[in-house]
Amino acid sequence: MFYGVLDGFCLHYINTGHPPPLLVRGASGEITELATSGLPLGVRKEIRLEEFSIAIEPNDVVMFYTDGITEARNDSGEFFGGDRL
Repeated sequence: MFYGVLDGFCLHYINTGHPPPLLVRGASGEITELATSGLPLGVRKEIRLEEFSIAIEPNDVVMFYTDGITEARNDSGEFFGGDRL
């Protein structure tokens, strides 16, 4: 689960699952994985979550995806993978 609040140009978020969303910086093209905290929801009855914050600049993109994308296989059985994503 990902929960975020965009407050001006600051994204406050909690991310309890995998894979982590990617932040693509519009100015440089740099790609950063948004940090995760703790176990995915439902694994344990009680978990402790940590809130993170990151500055978002104009033209930045936050990309959400499922592991079904990176674990998809071609006819040769090769994974699509994170690098190709």
